[in-house]
Amino acid sequence: MTLAGLFVAALAVLVVGSLIGMPLVQLLIALLIWGVIGSLAGRIVRGSGYGIVGNILLGFIGGITGMILLGLVGLGGIAGIPFIGGIVAGVIGALAFIFIMRVIDRNFAR
Repeated sequence: MTLAGLFVAALAVLVVGSLIGMPLVQLLIALLIWGVIGSLAGRIVRGSGYGIVGNILLGFIGGITGMILLGLVGLGGIAGIPFIGGIVAGVIGALAFIFIMRVIDRNFAR
């Protein structure tokens, strides 16, 4: 990512955070966790991540999907474990999301 791209991403984070009323520190921590989740899922599936923005988006979608899936099978308490539980739920959800998208579109995320 170029310096200009990093600047635009940082500016977008500030704007989104102020619009939704989330303190900047909490928003940055959430983005960091989502990036870790996406990166872990990307390394498991394809041996590398999907880039900064791709990892964050995959982690965000994975976190939501993971909490839903774990709740459906009665393991929703895993996501309640601070930090580690959220990452585990997010990685499970991100892997499920990648699998579903690959079933729909054979060329997805390769």
